[in-house]
Amino acid sequence: MIEKLHKWTTNGNSHIRRLASEGTRPRLPWAKHMNVLCGDVTINLSLLEKLITDESPYVRKSVGNHLNDLSKMYEQEVLRWMENMYTIHGRKVKWVIKHGLRSLLKDRNERSMEIVRMIGDK
Repeated sequence: MIEKLHKWTTNGNSHIRRLASEGTRPRLPWAKHMNVLCGDVTINLSLLEKLITDESPYVRKSVGNHLNDLSKMYEQEVLRWMENMYTIHGRKVKWVIKHGLRSLLKDRNERSMEIVRMIGDK
């Protein structure tokens, strides 16, 4: 199934690409919470890496929501991943990162505030 999910991330249909992100979210508000894929957060992040710069705002919003979910369970790994994505992609991922940080920012998490300051208005 993971192989199929990776294929979905490059599908021409934005609904299918979004499904790769939304369908693997660990904390959907309307569904039972589940663990990350195969118990390894890097599998979820590898899917999101392919979608973080997607042309569709619909897909990018799902990526941000997914990151927000993951940050509640794997804070350090997700923050490190976000910093890396910003280093690689710059402004293209600014909105997605901020959207993914919203719960940590609400909790006044110091490292998340540092990331927001880092990405600023560059």
